[in-house]
Amino acid sequence: MMKVFEKKRINGLELANSFVRSATAEGASLPNDEVSKHHTATLAALAKGGVGLIIAGSASVSPEGGAPGIAGIYADSQIEGHRRTTDAVHAGGGKIALQIFHNGKMTSKAATGLTVLAVSKDNDMGDDVKEMDAADFKRIGEAFVQATVRAKKAGYDAVQFHVAHGYFLHQVLSPMDNRRTDEYGGTLEKRIRFIAESIAATRKAVGPDYPLLLKISSEDFIEGGVTLEDALEATKQFVAAGIDAVETSSGLAGDIARLGINSFAKEAYNRKQAAYFKENLSVPVMLVGGLRSLDVAEIMLKDGVADFISLSRPLIAEPDLINRWKSGSTEKAFCKSCNGCFKPLMTGDAVVCSVKRALEKKNGTT
Repeated sequence: MMKVFEKKRINGLELANSFVRSATAEGASLPNDEVSKHHTATLAALAKGGVGLIIAGSASVSPEGGAPGIAGIYADSQIEGHRRTTDAVHAGGGKIALQIFHNGKMTSKAATGLTVLAVSKDNDMGDDVKEMDAADFKRIGEAFVQATVRAKKAGYDAVQFHVAHGYFLHQVLSPMDNRRTDEYGGTLEKRIRFIAESIAATRKAVGPDYPLLLKISSEDFIEGGVTLEDALEATKQFVAAGIDAVETSSGLAGDIARLGINSFAKEAYNRKQAAYFKENLSVPVMLVGGLRSLDVAEIMLKDGVADFISLSRPLIAEPDLINRWKSGSTEKAFCKSCNGCFKPLMTGDAVVCSVKRALEKKNGTT
């Protein structure tokens, strides 16, 4: 049996294989940021398609941290919708985690109706943006804890903290965004503190056996951003605070999903960063970024680059990709790496494969 199809464990969670559906905002949430039927159906299809661990995308931990079309996990009234999703995934034989996040400055008052919170405020941000004070940090830290408690009640098998791509927790870590001079800014140690404290408080709230995951930009590729070395040092402290597995991405929102992944050489474009993390961490590492071929996925595990293979765009195009590969149909994923699938998110609509939809319309199958 290929290594990618062997069973794996994260903390006490047993998984059928090494394939992870990397968190992707599904879009099309209902009023009050509740989970839609589309969201549930999308994730249930991935479970039936053989994905070992499905990470549901980007649930906001607080109302001002959300965005149009993005589900929330900040109120008890939202638990029921999430429970429908976890029930559907478990009925399909899958396991599911929930990624939790806050947008920070990457939202607007027009989107949420609420004042935007920034780790550090620039002069050009306007009156709709507030620089966070100690009370804001305390409230948002507790929001991450309570979001995880709700996720556990809703039946999620794990939770993933989103410390990547320029969102709030990444803003806290980034020296470019965090120019504070108090206990949560300045040195790397201080920029790590809030996130580590939030993880530790969450671990205390949910107990030792509930898997806590981390997604982190291993480096930002911009001057003044997070470096590979700083990201690793931060991750070590997050692991010490209670993280059980780490997904290594890179870059900021808008440039994380590279175009034109049309050769083996272009696949797994975060492999060097993942290998560096795996060499220096005591917990499993998930590699995301441009995986399109079963052979490449297998090589990443055999060569010790990572422990898990994370996919997003290929599973938007082919929810049953993993079962297809396992059955012996090992052609590379259908995904053309055009990023057309993400365009509906700009208006809060559902994420779909634009190439596949165009073909279905042409063939009259929609």
